[in-house]
Amino acid sequence: MKFDTELDFHTLQNSDNLVEQLSESDLKKIGEQVCKGYQIDYDSVEPRRDVLARSLLIAKQIKERKSTPWEGASDVKHPLVMQAVISSAA
Repeated sequence: MKFDTELDFHTLQNSDNLVEQLSESDLKKIGEQVCKGYQIDYDSVEPRRDVLARSLLIAKQIKERKSTPWEGASDVKHPLVMQAVISSAA
């Protein structure tokens, strides 16, 4: 990234707040780059976020109405089995 403001190492090293040393256009460039990088990172973990959300629903053992293999089928949750699975995965 090319900045409009030229700063030497001594100025950078001794500055308490670099924002005061940079121009508005430089700050805008940095802000845009940060937002773009954040969005790329956020989008890249989308599949893992979905898996984590489903995993948390299972781990919380929230009772849900089932429709498979038939409507109203049993939805038994076994806390000891779930605790063993989580412990062995850790």
